[in-house]
Amino acid sequence: MKPGLASSKPDAVSPAGTSVSEHALFAMGWCVTQARELGEGATILLLIREADGVLRPQGRAPSDWHPTEPVRMAAAAVAETGKPSVRAAGPGRAAIALASRIDGTAAVAAAEIDAGTDAERAAALRRLQWGLAGVEAHLLRLRAGAVESPTQISLDGGASDALKLLVRSLETDGYRDCARAAATDLAVALGADRVAIARNRRRGARVEALSHTADFKGRTRALDLLTAAADEALDQTEALVWPAGADARPLSRRQLEALAHETGSGSVVALPIGDVERPWGAIVAEFAAPEAGEAALPVLDIAGDALAPLLELKRREDRLWITRAWEGSVAGLATLIGPKALGWKLAALVLAGLIFAAATVTAPARVTADAEITSDDRVIVSVPFDGFLAERLVRAGDVVQAGQLLARLDDRDLSLDLLRQEATRRQKEIERDAAIANNNRAELSVLSAEIAEVDAEIALTEAQLEAGRLRAPYDGVVTLDATEGLVGAPVGRGEELLTLAPREQRSLTLHVPDAGVDRVRRGQTGTLRLAAMPERPLTFEVTRLTPLTEARDGENTFRALARLTGEVPADLGLGMEGVGKITTGTDLWVMTWGRPFLESLRLRLWSMWP
Repeated sequence: MKPGLASSKPDAVSPAGTSVSEHALFAMGWCVTQARELGEGATILLLIREADGVLRPQGRAPSDWHPTEPVRMAAAAVAETGKPSVRAAGPGRAAIALASRIDGTAAVAAAEIDAGTDAERAAALRRLQWGLAGVEAHLLRLRAGAVESPTQISLDGGASDALKLLVRSLETDGYRDCARAAATDLAVALGADRVAIARNRRRGARVEALSHTADFKGRTRALDLLTAAADEALDQTEALVWPAGADARPLSRRQLEALAHETGSGSVVALPIGDVERPWGAIVAEFAAPEAGEAALPVLDIAGDALAPLLELKRREDRLWITRAWEGSVAGLATLIGPKALGWKLAALVLAGLIFAAATVTAPARVTADAEITSDDRVIVSVPFDGFLAERLVRAGDVVQAGQLLARLDDRDLSLDLLRQEATRRQKEIERDAAIANNNRAELSVLSAEIAEVDAEIALTEAQLEAGRLRAPYDGVVTLDATEGLVGAPVGRGEELLTLAPREQRSLTLHVPDAGVDRVRRGQTGTLRLAAMPERPLTFEVTRLTPLTEARDGENTFRALARLTGEVPADLGLGMEGVGKITTGTDLWVMTWGRPFLESLRLRLWSMWP
């Protein structure tokens, strides 16, 4: 065992038949509260240095828990060095210990918690450090004499058992149940006829619990007198005992006297509990023996210090949500109006400024749509007649000039026909010359007609040969190539082989979500940013809103056509995609962000409405 650290076995804390320090009741209540703060499965031990310089255990939670070896080692390390200690205590658990900041190690708190990560252990250390602030305040009040309590309070074995009963009551769930259990345990421990716990409210005290009473409703004479006795102690912020001793201070005890006469009690005690300047409430105890009240006052004083913070914590946990909201609003308003909390005041000013700006500042209202660069004047190059594809000369993406040969059909049969037709024409010309020499007018007329017929056939064949040579109608770009893999394959008349688009003429296709299509009109302008050149914004004007719909990324969209305005980059290519924002007017700045959410919420609520 380390020097200056007493044993932490169960009999080290308030053994029966011995004296218990003034820290015991406070420590027990603090341990129960802090164990709740540290989370489910947490156990905690509080040691306070007494007058002989030895750190002794003053409280633990749960009350039947025995400190484990990691907890004792962590507490011993902190008692020796004064620095925080963290030790492993099994799979997923850790033992942590901290010392108070008053006189080095005036108090040490050690706990075993569920903490498997460093972040969880650090958070638990912070919560334990915050909890130690209450212990430090308790020690400072004792040092300054704020708690009028003797150094040692003698308790017999029955009172020692009562301490255990009090701890069990503190572990009770629920505010009302905890207050009733504490009042009953105090009455049993002190031998009181009745103990009442009242809370200090804005319009006066209100009795929250009576010992040995499960429920009390309505107003009775006894309840009114108990409330008046609590108010009397709270108004004077002093512990009152009736009958008063010879050396008692001259304070009003009229309500205590009235309560005693009404109930036939031999003595009555009423004392504020909680903060000295702003008490949480009061405890009123009635005894049969006249001297019992004065004797029980020190124990009630210490018990009140332990009860007040725990009862307030449980009361806050049991509040309705509307009560929590109201009390939180009142507390926040008090903080803002008060003289401190500059940071909160600045935050409130910033929030007020944002709310004002959201309600007054306007911004352009825009509809966002996916966009694609397209062309309206596209030309499809198709097969003029049945045949075979002999040659492909361009591919998709190639830039072509007007008249440039793109592809060629097999023309061997047509070339042979043309040779045959030309030979036939020459033969007819020879025969025509002979008819002219013989002055045979009839034969000349027939041969002239045959020559004209052959000329027509030659012209048709030449036209077919030229039609088989597929050429670009204008300067442009090949946007679609279907000739890959077709060289030498048969193709039918009207089959699409290539698609061309003008190189200089560009248009824009916008896919407008159906949630915003009702706000898009012809003539509206907008801004476009393409994925290929996001740093160069382009402007456009909506020219047409079509009724054609298209599903894109699981969303129904309408197709809108637009023309690019302003300077168009030379490297702007067909098929480039981006995002366009159509300016539909002006709206409140907050609505430009919140409109999609509100419209979606409105539609969802309407769909759920019967």
